[in-house]
Amino acid sequence: MHLITNKVGDVLIVSIESDLLNSKDKKTLQVTLEPLLLSGIKVALDLSRLKDADVSGFESLVSLYENVKKTGGEIKVFSLKYPSLRSLYEKLCLHKKIETFNHKEEALSAFARVD
Repeated sequence: MHLITNKVGDVLIVSIESDLLNSKDKKTLQVTLEPLLLSGIKVALDLSRLKDADVSGFESLVSLYENVKKTGGEIKVFSLKYPSLRSLYEKLCLHKKIETFNHKEEALSAFARVD
C-alpha cells in the first residue's frame, strides 16, 4: 500500500493509493501516519482508488480513527466509489462512526462547519 499526504488549509488529506486494503496495511498506516497525528489534527481520508477491502483492512481504518480521536482530532472519509466496498463499509456500520462523504469538497466543508 502506498499513501500520499497533502495539506489543504488545516486538513491533512491522506490518499490510499492501492486497490486493496487488508490486515497487512495496518502497520503501514500506523508507521506512516503516526508521526503526523498532532493534537487536534483534522484528517480527510481519500478512498477513491480503493476497490476492495476485507474486515481486517477496515479495522485498520477504525484504529486510525481511534488514534486521531485520542489526540482530540477528527477524521472523515470520502470517495467510497465501488459498491461492494461501500456495502462492506456500511455492513460494518463504519458510516455511523466515521463521517463519510461522496466528494473531497464535501468532507472539507464538513470540517469548516465544526469550527
